[in-house]
Amino acid sequence: MEEGSTEEKEPENKEPEEVEEQSEPEVQDEDVEAEPYEDPNEEHCEPSGPVVDMNHAPIEELMDLPGVDDWLANMIIDHR
Repeated sequence: MEEGSTEEKEPENKEPEEVEEQSEPEVQDEDVEAEPYEDPNEEHCEPSGPVVDMNHAPIEELMDLPGVDDWLANMIIDHR
């Protein structure tokens, strides 16, 4: 544009690009049920002692757990 010109350029109109529609994958057998996934690396363990419900256990029961002292038992109860 020349200096002092009040002419403005019109914006270029671009056509939107066409996007190919993706189709759903074909289902071959609708009657086949999937088996539940079992992780071969997942360990299945059984508790070696009594099971404690951390959300409802009284402080005495929490303090019976290994590594849980008075302070930690109180923190667990306060956090409920």
